[in-house]
Amino acid sequence: MEQYKKETGKNFKTIRLARSTIIEWLVKLKLNGSPYKNKKFRYKRFEKGSADRLWQMDIKQKGSGEDKKYVALIVDDHSRLIIGGRVYDRAPNSLDTACLLSEAIRKFGRP
Repeated sequence: MEQYKKETGKNFKTIRLARSTIIEWLVKLKLNGSPYKNKKFRYKRFEKGSADRLWQMDIKQKGSGEDKKYVALIVDDHSRLIIGGRVYDRAPNSLDTACLLSEAIRKFGRP
């Protein structure tokens, strides 16, 4: 935020948007949805040529209300081996994901 102020001379303003608002605008701009729905588009699976070259991390929300949980997984792109994972009672932040990644690197080495 300080860098923004230095470069522009203006204060940085934060705003919060509901997920539904973001999705609504993406739909209006035709930037939402799967390209694979188009039958002319041929799906090609992407994967690295060998194991331990690339990891991917994803976070999914399961349940609702008081039963809501968040699952974070790190998967090897080639082998689909789960390198690391954790279940959270709240949405994981960048520190949570950095710690999860650090644990995976300690256990398996760097990809």
